[in-house]
Amino acid sequence: MAARFTIPPSAHIYWRHPGSSGLATEVVWDLPEGFSAAPLAWPAPERFEFVEIGDISYGYEDEVLLLSEITPPDGLSEESMSTLSARVSWLICLDRGQCIPGGKEVEIELPSGEGGPSEFFAAIEDARATVPVDYADGASPVTIDASSEITHMDPSATGANEIEA
Repeated sequence: MAARFTIPPSAHIYWRHPGSSGLATEVVWDLPEGFSAAPLAWPAPERFEFVEIGDISYGYEDEVLLLSEITPPDGLSEESMSTLSARVSWLICLDRGQCIPGGKEVEIELPSGEGGPSEFFAAIEDARATVPVDYADGASPVTIDASSEITHMDPSATGANEIEA
């Protein structure tokens, strides 16, 4: 499932860690009993530097899809319909410094059972490809020797994404 944000020209919304200013965009799911939602998967953000005020923030321009895997309960009837809803909130800031909070309640009704890809399948896969890889499990493509120098780095081997900071 994806929450798609279309952002007007000369404006941006914020990443989960917005930086020195801003407010993280939120998607809070309200799901039927037995359903669960994975934490949001955030595509790599852009860096916004406002030198005149000493501010560095992270977020998105143009369009972003925030992704969350929704899992239905076991034993869901093949003929049932489920309504998934979410409360979405954001802070949109214009390049000239004006920021406006926004929010919306959204919902979608989906049939259970095996379905084919939606019209948004390609866009969701493109967004998924830009989500940074979490190496918390220790499977990093970086090898560090005892002197703490990087001796080997092969991000292409794992499809890792880069964040320019």
